[in-house]
Amino acid sequence: MPETPNHGYNVPDEGAQNWHEPLNENFEQYDTDIEIRDTDGNKGNYDPKAGAKFLATDTETVYIGSGSSWDRLETSGRVPKLNRLEVSSEVSRIDLLNGDGDLKMIMGYQPGPGRFLATLFDDDGDQHNVLSVNDEGHDIAGDGKVGIGRASPGVPLDVHGQDNWNLDSNDGDLRIGNGDYRLTMGVALGGGGRGACNVRAKGGLEQLQLGAGTSGHTLRIRPDTASVNGDFEVSGNKNFVQSVDTDDGEREVVYTTVEAGTPHTEASGVAELADGRATVGLPEHFAWVTDADEPLHVQTTPYAVESNGLAAVERSTERLVFADLDGTGDYEFSYTVKGTRDGHADKRVVREPGAADTTDPSPAPADD
Repeated sequence: MPETPNHGYNVPDEGAQNWHEPLNENFEQYDTDIEIRDTDGNKGNYDPKAGAKFLATDTETVYIGSGSSWDRLETSGRVPKLNRLEVSSEVSRIDLLNGDGDLKMIMGYQPGPGRFLATLFDDDGDQHNVLSVNDEGHDIAGDGKVGIGRASPGVPLDVHGQDNWNLDSNDGDLRIGNGDYRLTMGVALGGGGRGACNVRAKGGLEQLQLGAGTSGHTLRIRPDTASVNGDFEVSGNKNFVQSVDTDDGEREVVYTTVEAGTPHTEASGVAELADGRATVGLPEHFAWVTDADEPLHVQTTPYAVESNGLAAVERSTERLVFADLDGTGDYEFSYTVKGTRDGHADKRVVREPGAADTTDPSPAPADD
């Protein structure tokens, strides 16, 4: 008795006895081989025989019977799931349409010299290139700018969200945060390895830190302190300003730093002679920052009319010894000692505009 080649149905021979038996076997197979069509919610009304197929007419989803349940084919239905999609190299573009057939998205489209990988169309039919590659490199958003959470990016990379990011590769700025909390960093501003970092907290400036060059110079500004690691040069005055109350209201007192060709260290105080002599110990920190090989300059002022003058008979970064010129006297006097900052004895005073410090000899004391 022959069988059909694709499904194996029985074909009784002509004149065969009991020919109804193989036909009954065929009917049993039909229950599995013939597709069941009904709405998705009614599939429970059908026996999920192993290998049977159920097509949901409302959702277009396909189910295959396992013997105990209807198992969905993930690639079927109006919202199929794909683990992988392969497109023939002969296909230059894929058009994605909505239910009305209106064009919503193109992938692989080639408009002119560039090659757009993904192009969206809004309700008005306007084109928006969300991902493309052109002759000049990667291009997201159609004009060389990338927007993440930002419909119209203003810089090459503009990330907007709970914590905003704003990267401008043209000048090296990286800005993170919003108006209340913001971090701004600059990398290689103008070349030469220079950089900057600006941190702003809610309510004002938390800290400003600037780093420049390869020498490690750093400027750090906090609400109450400015710290400089390296040389600090000012073309104007270096002032301190203090608010005071006066009879005419609040005023500001402005003092200007004393300028000199030699970077000085200084210690001062009031001491008292005993039998015409006094030994004054200088603070330990004065010796830490003062060049012991450079001259010390000492000034005194006696606090007594009977004084015939004072001499500094011994000078070092650790102590000073004073003597009355007559060798007698018991009275108070003030003193000031100035030294040269350690490591800064050879400092150029006159240089070409914009030139850096070199190891020229220090100016003579008379030049100060």
